[in-house]
Amino acid sequence: MGRGSWLGFALLASAVAGGCSLLAPSDDDLLGGGAKKDAGTPTGGTGGTTDSGVGGSGGIAGSGGNIGGAAGSGGAAGAGGAAGAGGLAGAAGAAGAGGAAGSGGATCVSGPVTVPAMPTAMYLMLDRTTNGNEWSSIKTGVEAFANDAGMAGNQLALQYMPPAAGPGSCGGNGYDKPAVPLSVMPSGAGAIAASLAAVNNSGTTQLEGALSGGLDFCTSQAKQLTDHQVVFALLTDYTIFDSCGSTFTLPQIASAALGGSPPVYTWVLGFSGANMSTLSQLANAGGTQSAVPVGSQGSIHNALSRAAVGCRFAPPGGATVTGVTVAGQSLPKVSSAKACGNGSNAAGYYMVGSAVELCFASCEQVASSAPVQLVVTCP
Repeated sequence: MGRGSWLGFALLASAVAGGCSLLAPSDDDLLGGGAKKDAGTPTGGTGGTTDSGVGGSGGIAGSGGNIGGAAGSGGAAGAGGAAGAGGLAGAAGAAGAGGAAGSGGATCVSGPVTVPAMPTAMYLMLDRTTNGNEWSSIKTGVEAFANDAGMAGNQLALQYMPPAAGPGSCGGNGYDKPAVPLSVMPSGAGAIAASLAAVNNSGTTQLEGALSGGLDFCTSQAKQLTDHQVVFALLTDYTIFDSCGSTFTLPQIASAALGGSPPVYTWVLGFSGANMSTLSQLANAGGTQSAVPVGSQGSIHNALSRAAVGCRFAPPGGATVTGVTVAGQSLPKVSSAKACGNGSNAAGYYMVGSAVELCFASCEQVASSAPVQLVVTCP
């Protein structure tokens, strides 16, 4: 066998034994490059990185190619991680919504609670058959009352006996609509002052008509202003004569208003020299026990301020009232305003819808700044 044939045979045998492809040998192979191929392994590894198929032709180079591939897969996993972070942000949003729902449920807490009294809406009837000095005191006292800081948020309406705009009737016509409509104080005080300045003292007493018409108006308003406590106040110097006739029926009119739903209390303020016995019977039937004697501007202001004290309280939304305390003392529950009784010991409360209203004796404590708490149970 010639030298060239022998060399070719040897190369073929070596390739078969090493598992390599049968490609034509390079000039380096023909010139004894076997040892040089081992030293050039890094060059073969680089080729594997460029093309994973070529890298597979050399065991070491192929391994390098696989490492490069794994690193690429790691990059893809990193992108997936970012998507996962987005998912966590979504979960946080859901938790926030849950928090909002929780805050809504915190509006009612079972146990003792302190709540403000509902505002008062007063219909004030002024007897203008009084003498000049009394009428002057009435006007200045009422103006001071309307501008009192304690009246802020309360409402006040005004009418006269007899009505200044026209004759009234003993059945109540002319008295069942105010000369100055209900408005919130103190912003409405200007209209009160303007009306008082334009009206003089004159006319005859129509106590029955003033009471009937005034309480008709209040009863109607009480059904509409369910977030107010509506009261009627009459300021008069009545002695014995009423052009409508007998006054024996007056307590019945006041009692009917007190027994209404909602109840309306009747306050009576009597000037010095007035028939306080008859006026107190009227006040007692109207739930305020007795007439209040007045004379000066200051006494009129103070008496009206007392009549405007709110004693109706609404519990927190959805709560059920199970008890009431005034100045730390538990009050008995009665069935209605007319069930409160008379006297300073007639303390208690009753329900007006879902709201609490205090009996007169307990309301007197509130007028003296005694604290009120409702004991409630939440749904």
